[in-house]
Amino acid sequence: MKKLSIIIPVYNEKKTILEILKRIENVNLEDLGFEKEIIIVDDGSTDGTREILKKLRNKYKINFHPENRGKGSAIRSGLKKVTGDYVIIQDADLEYDPKDYRVLLECAVKNQAQVVYGSRTLNPKNRYSHFIYYLGGKFLSFLTSFLYGAKITDEATGYKLFKTELLKKISLESKGFDFCPEVTAKVLKQKIKIFEVPISYYPRKKKEGKKIRVSDGLKAAFLLIKLRFAKETWQKILAIFLLFLILIANLSLITKNIHDPFLRWNEDNNALYGLAAQNWLKFGILKLKFGMVGYWLENLNEKISFYTHHPDLFIFPTYLIYKLFGISEFTTRLSPLLFAIFSIILFFFLTFEFYKDYLFSFFSTFIFAILPAMTFYGKMLDPEIFVLFFFLLSFFFYAKIKNTKRKLYYFLFFLTIFFGGFMGWHFFFTPFLIWLLIFFDKNFPQRKIFLILLPFVTLFSFSFIISHIYFIGGKEALIDLKSAFFARTSGLPLNFWLNRIYFLLKLNFTLPIVLLGFFYLFYFIYRVIFDSEKIKILPLALFLFPFLITFSFRQWVTHPYGPFYFVGFFAIAGGEFLYLLCQKLKEEKELIGISLCLILLILQYFICSNSLKFFDQNFILNKDSFELLGEIKNKFNPESICLGREETGIGYLPIFSFYLKIPIKNSPECIDKVPFAIIFRPYKEGDFRFKEAELFLNAGYSIIDCKGIICFLKK
Repeated sequence: MKKLSIIIPVYNEKKTILEILKRIENVNLEDLGFEKEIIIVDDGSTDGTREILKKLRNKYKINFHPENRGKGSAIRSGLKKVTGDYVIIQDADLEYDPKDYRVLLECAVKNQAQVVYGSRTLNPKNRYSHFIYYLGGKFLSFLTSFLYGAKITDEATGYKLFKTELLKKISLESKGFDFCPEVTAKVLKQKIKIFEVPISYYPRKKKEGKKIRVSDGLKAAFLLIKLRFAKETWQKILAIFLLFLILIANLSLITKNIHDPFLRWNEDNNALYGLAAQNWLKFGILKLKFGMVGYWLENLNEKISFYTHHPDLFIFPTYLIYKLFGISEFTTRLSPLLFAIFSIILFFFLTFEFYKDYLFSFFSTFIFAILPAMTFYGKMLDPEIFVLFFFLLSFFFYAKIKNTKRKLYYFLFFLTIFFGGFMGWHFFFTPFLIWLLIFFDKNFPQRKIFLILLPFVTLFSFSFIISHIYFIGGKEALIDLKSAFFARTSGLPLNFWLNRIYFLLKLNFTLPIVLLGFFYLFYFIYRVIFDSEKIKILPLALFLFPFLITFSFRQWVTHPYGPFYFVGFFAIAGGEFLYLLCQKLKEEKELIGISLCLILLILQYFICSNSLKFFDQNFILNKDSFELLGEIKNKFNPESICLGREETGIGYLPIFSFYLKIPIKNSPECIDKVPFAIIFRPYKEGDFRFKEAELFLNAGYSIIDCKGIICFLKK
């Protein structure tokens, strides 16, 4: 006679355990040629079930878990004691009727089936305790059928009958209710057919002791997808999905006001560098010697004044976009926005390359992507976002060389180092940092070659840029560059400087992340001093790069975007905090831990979104001013404009040139030479703007119209 082994995982079922055992005993299978073997696993019950079972030790095979480990763990424990030909899982409640053993066994014997599921769906008389459970079961069955190409009507059924030999061969790892999706997936991956027969179902409600939750359904769906694919494929799918979520979060913030005129903080640079790209487009890059002209250039016969304060290759992508899609505010912002997206993707894979954990990469990159520094300045046509991208790319190839030693990465690394310098002077701290890391890493591949070649390539790139500046501007350009360098590196009163940096850090990264960053920095310094063997290279590099820039360019970092390069360090700080919190909570309650971390991420998203209001509401111009510019262009169509001075140092000249498409001259030299003028509305009598207005009025100009913060004058 054959034997049916019945595994009963039990957890706090003192009201039903004796009744279910009675019902199992009353089922007669002898006419089918089967005897019964009952195996009970108490999974750490605390309601008295354990005491009841202790009295039945002589009658049944009983195993006691010292604590609650989950249904999957209980089934695995019971499976070790199974001696039957077939094995079935029986819940200790009364939702499933043991009388259905007969139909399951009949199907197995008749079809020589290795697996038979009892389907609740196939019995139209069955009802469900809650519509959500019904929908969840339907969804899991559909997902299983879709993923594995096998028609399953009830994947989540509690009645699963297996050939014992088969079930023992399957490597089961699940601890909880995810036993069902795991065993289903692993059976179907072996191309074993699952037969189904209708069974009865008597559901109980949550208040009656039903233990399965909606979260278990989500975990089941996740596991079905995960097990469908090979580990490498699954990791790629997971990475794409996580990146998709991150990019959606970023785009929801960074695309705000993407079509607006250049009326906010720092957007004078959009106009300045946008004009340089327009001049390349109009006259040709070669004719302008790859030089940057940040004003409206009428023709090549006039004396050209090149902007030579920093390298200019970062405007090349904007030049290409203008060529393909035309000139507008959107296309001006599109190039930095794309590089912001590239940087986010790169940061995700860079963190994974160092930490080998997708959850950590997700947390860190999500924060990286939503910080105001990225979502506001990430669409600014400035060198910073391009420098950041090449900095991250350099470290990505550095990590790849260290981990894989592929020769292709050697070439790509040096190529990145060479062209990175053409994006901005700040990039040159990158090869310096990497050289130091290689110097102290005795195991770095081809270490001596890198220690020699890296300074050589860096110096070659730097010399090439300096030679180009001399080529387009001569000795005067180098003198001007030297003056700009000393101005940007000049010192400021320490108290003012520290307060300004702290204010800008809060503005660019939000207060919670700044506080986490400082805490993480102190923790990191502690590890450097007392546990140097566990120092992580990536956060060290992400801190030292902006740190060196901050203390070298002390005046420059007081600009609103000054602390921009700290974005990677603060993202790592926030990511590591969330990751450690999540890991700690997962030890006790996995779902609670992950849910809390996701709630904190969502909260940070809204904090960052709210912080953007500061940037959105700080205008250097307003829409009324742009309305007046439109009227000037359409009604008067002047050939040139004389622009009055103002005290803030904002670059209004390129903004007006960008929109009027004409040369703009600066006062006072242009007064009496140009018949049309734009001045700034005075705040009060006697202020700087009032005196500038008097200068124009005394020279014979009269006010035609005033809108916003500007006035249009005609001589």
